[in-house]
Amino acid sequence: MYKNQNINALENIEQNETNVFLDVRTLTEYSDGHIEGSMNIDVMSESFTKKIESLNKDNNYFVICKSGGRSSTACNAMSEAGFSSISNMEGGMMSWIGKINTL
Repeated sequence: MYKNQNINALENIEQNETNVFLDVRTLTEYSDGHIEGSMNIDVMSESFTKKIESLNKDNNYFVICKSGGRSSTACNAMSEAGFSSISNMEGGMMSWIGKINTL
């Protein structure tokens, strides 16, 4: 199970070892602009399930995509994989008003 939050709530959340911003867009989308410190794992890649299995399931994950659709898909997959604290960041990067970093 996961909860939905407005993406701009991330402005008030400190990223650290336990609060992880997970961007599930393609590497190209991520490179064009992402939230500083976020981790990128493409939910549409064949290796998504394998990659998330290496993550700590007890951390708090704030899942980001372009508009909120793919992040919902990722949240469902993570919930099925046993992650306990997952937030789908509604509105995605299209709604983000904070600073954007590029690669």
